[in-house]
Order: sequence, then structure tokens, then C-alpha cells
Amino acid sequence: PDRTYGMWEYFEQVAQKINPGYKWSRMSMHVGLCGGSYYRTVAILDSLNDEAVAAIPWNQLAERKTKEVFSSDIAMPYLFAARGWRMGAWNDSAQMRNDPVVPSAGPPDAAFKHYAGSFPGGKPAYRLRLAPEDAKLTKPPLVNHSRFAVRCEVCWDLEAYKKRWGSDRCTNHLPFEYSKVIRQRYPQ
Repeated sequence: PDRTYGMWEYFEQVAQKINPGYKWSRMSMHVGLCGGSYYRTVAILDSLNDEAVAAIPWNQLAERKTKEVFSSDIAMPYLFAARGWRMGAWNDSAQMRNDPVVPSAGPPDAAFKHYAGSFPGGKPAYRLRLAPEDAKLTKPPLVNHSRFAVRCEVCWDLEAYKKRWGSDRCTNHLPFEYSKVIRQRYPQ
């Protein structure tokens, strides 16, 4: 898609303190970063730690743009850009969407193919079953994992998380509050 990210100039300035001369290129803004992505460990640890996430002006972004900045597909490029990491499409990967043979992006003979939710018949890996000898290595999900499955962008509450799961060990321990504007625009 031909897209740019709001406040990209601000993120370039922030990144230049870490990586002088950093430019958040339009090409890197066209790259999706969730399903089918590959990351350097150092980039993940640097960009997705609690302090780096808390340093992003999320409310300001959402007020200027939309609540989708709270979705991982949109949030991750901001996080990587703020730390000066370059992002780009790997030229040996393809995006498979509506056609089972012809990719929507990338070469047909790509070494790696990412299957979108719109792929005919669903994502192939989702239909794979464990070999019987491997089934003993897994357990069903905890009841709370299904009960509290959350799919929203404006619903984070650290205190509710700690009450539900007993600690903040598996999430960002730094508090975050949605602005009044965001709470009014997207009531839960």
C-alpha cells in the first residue's frame, strides 16, 4: 500500500539521536511487520522493551490519526523507527492473498511465502495437525486464555491485567493511560 505514517518527521528526529542520519523511508513505510516478518533479535530487544514502548507518544498519534496505532501492525513500525532501525521487504519473500498461485507481492518462486487471512481455504499452516507422538508435548490453552481473548485497540488496563493474571511479569510494567480525547472518541 502507498502509505505514510503520521508524525514521521518526529520519529526521524528521535531516531537520529541513536542513529545519526536515519531516514524513515517511504519504502519502509509500505512494509507490513507482523505476519510473515523476520526480525533481528537486537532490534526486538532494543525497540520493544518496556521503556522504548512507553517513550512513544501513543495518545498524540491516535488523536492525530486513528486508534489503529494501538494495533501491532501499525505500532511496530513506529517502535522500530523511533530506535533508528531500517525496515524493508525481503526480496525472496512473497505475500499470498486471494490467489493460490500468484502472489499479491513478491516473486512467485520466493523462498518464503506469507499467507494472509484471505488466502483461499485459509492459512495452510493453520490446517496442520501434530503427529500423534508430538501431541503429548502440548496442553490445551488455559480457560482464561480463551475467556479473555482481547481484540481491540483501546482497551489496555494494567491494573485489570495484573488482577486477571496475578502479575505484570508478561507485559509492560509501566503504566499507560488513554487521553480523554481517545476515551471519548472510542468508548469501551
